[in-house]
Amino acid sequence: MGSCEELVTIISGGIPLRAVICTPSDTSPVPALIICHGAFEYKERYLDMARYAARAGIAALAPDMNGHGESGGERFEIQISRWVENIRDCIDFLTARREVDADRIAAFGLSTGGTAVIEAAIVEHRLKAVIAYAPTVRNVMTVPDMLIYFCVLPLGFLKKVFTGRPLAIPMPELVRGRKLAWDNDAHRSIMEDPYFKASYVPIPGALQASWVTTITRADQLAVPTLVIHGEADEVDRPLSSQMLYERLTCTKKLALLPEMGHVASVERHREKMYQLTVSWMHKHLC
Repeated sequence: MGSCEELVTIISGGIPLRAVICTPSDTSPVPALIICHGAFEYKERYLDMARYAARAGIAALAPDMNGHGESGGERFEIQISRWVENIRDCIDFLTARREVDADRIAAFGLSTGGTAVIEAAIVEHRLKAVIAYAPTVRNVMTVPDMLIYFCVLPLGFLKKVFTGRPLAIPMPELVRGRKLAWDNDAHRSIMEDPYFKASYVPIPGALQASWVTTITRADQLAVPTLVIHGEADEVDRPLSSQMLYERLTCTKKLALLPEMGHVASVERHREKMYQLTVSWMHKHLC
């Protein structure tokens, strides 16, 4: 099946979000998937997934979330409530598209994107299915990480008060010794990515990339939910998704993928994630 691709701008909370929408060539209304990247990522890593979905008869919208990529907002700031607002505005955008069936919209998210789609689906009835890869649902910071963070937090607040900018901790420094992807070449591609090299953790502003309480609300999720996790994830261990799965009371499935790490969008075997996502949508929305 052929597809069309379009770069669009969506206004969310007064802030422009840049996004790419891939649609099947089929002119009848089709299901739609919102694809949310993780913290310190950007939409281009998910264009292959969007194209894969479009070839399978699903319209796919991949936005740069608030503060990331080409979108507006405080750089690299993570506020889940704002990401939820982004998703709701993406739904508004999709429901206005004549090629989209407004009653068959789902959301996929990786890591912080997974947090956002779960939180969005709890309050947004227009989302009919959720697919979350390694969603952050609890505190995943180590004790040393927490000690460092809370020691420098007052400095960050002072810096922002006097300069208007938060304390910025370069991402490459924070991930040293921790593989972001199982495949060595994939991990290297992340570390050498100019966007990643320029990214930073703003303090204050990014605690919710690592510390949320989403798991305590998991039983409020009512739509079919697929939870995927890489068995080789060194950032957020599979235990998080196993705990989430146990808490879910909706129609659910847990898939643990071998030879997959945290940033699955660059993994050699990322198509497994695509296949599971599309199959879940075909099963529950088609």
